[in-house]
Amino acid sequence: GDDGAWPDDPTKWLLKGVKRHKAWEAEQSREWTEWEAADQEAAEDRYGPVPEALREAVWQLNRAGRVQEPIKLTRVAGPLTSAGEFEALEVLKSFSEAAIEEIQNPSGWIMREARRKTSRVMRQVDALNRGGTGKMDIALPLVPDEVRGSLDTLPEADAMQILSQLEEHILEVKDPTSWVMKAAEDWFAKNQRHAQLCSKLADLNQNAGLLEPIRIAPVMELFMQIKSNKVVDDILRSLRQRSKKINHPSGWLRAQATMRIKASLGPRQPPGPPPGLGPPTEAKPSAGSTVKKRVKEQDGEPTKKIKTEAPGEGEMEAASDEWNENDVAAEEPEGNVEEWPDDFEDGDPGDGDSKVASVRERLSAMTCPDEDDGMN
Repeated sequence: GDDGAWPDDPTKWLLKGVKRHKAWEAEQSREWTEWEAADQEAAEDRYGPVPEALREAVWQLNRAGRVQEPIKLTRVAGPLTSAGEFEALEVLKSFSEAAIEEIQNPSGWIMREARRKTSRVMRQVDALNRGGTGKMDIALPLVPDEVRGSLDTLPEADAMQILSQLEEHILEVKDPTSWVMKAAEDWFAKNQRHAQLCSKLADLNQNAGLLEPIRIAPVMELFMQIKSNKVVDDILRSLRQRSKKINHPSGWLRAQATMRIKASLGPRQPPGPPPGLGPPTEAKPSAGSTVKKRVKEQDGEPTKKIKTEAPGEGEMEAASDEWNENDVAAEEPEGNVEEWPDDFEDGDPGDGDSKVASVRERLSAMTCPDEDDGMN
């Protein structure tokens, strides 16, 4: 029992405990409901409507009892709605799979991860909604889910220009969401081709059953560089046919667009010479690179001298049939030097003995200094 003694009727005691626990759970649920309602009201007052899927995911994490402190919609609603429902649910899923018990600031963790998945334009939308020191508060919040479709399909610079103009006239604009959408419509009216391509991408997001939504702005950045609408239509048709096999449609579309752009530029041309240097000139052979040789007469051909260029500068080519005696004298060493007979060839079969004898006679006829003379 309550005094620590064993109860007289254990069954009755257990039933009483179950009843108390249910009453405690009901009280906890009531308190959670009240807290969540107040938190939702404050969040939507600042950021506009929060999608039901996001609210339920946050509340489920809170009620599981694993977080060190409750996740507050007033802190995370802005970054989550700015990122978009798909990206926001991915962030909450990652949080649930992390070591939640060790995260001391759950709301801060979710805000940081959501902003990493948010475009620069939608981060500016969130900043305008939050206001802050030195900034004028907006009359009504910009509803991210309503302006995202327009802003994220414009070139980033143009979308940021619209938000900058809104900030300049923030006190005059009574309905910022409608004002932004009207400014985007005016831009599209002046850029018909851009608007048509964006409409096709939006249709893919809604009806093609993609594994994840297309990020329209970065895809459009490349699509607008493709001049042919037929080429773009072929890419989109291929994506629609393979929608269940492509995990990241945005990356796939950008890769396809990049290949088409490169193909339209044609083959890459080799780089020319540096400016001011003109075309490359052939290197001149260095002095002494020409070697003249006496070639044995063969097959009735006259004796020729062969000019061999420096290594790597060409093949040997025949020179004039006549010798230049001055060139020969300049290349031969001074002194009494006997040449080998023109018809002598080492190891030649047949009359080799007579040739060797002739050489010996010539060598013996050469004048050599006496040994005594060399000693003096």
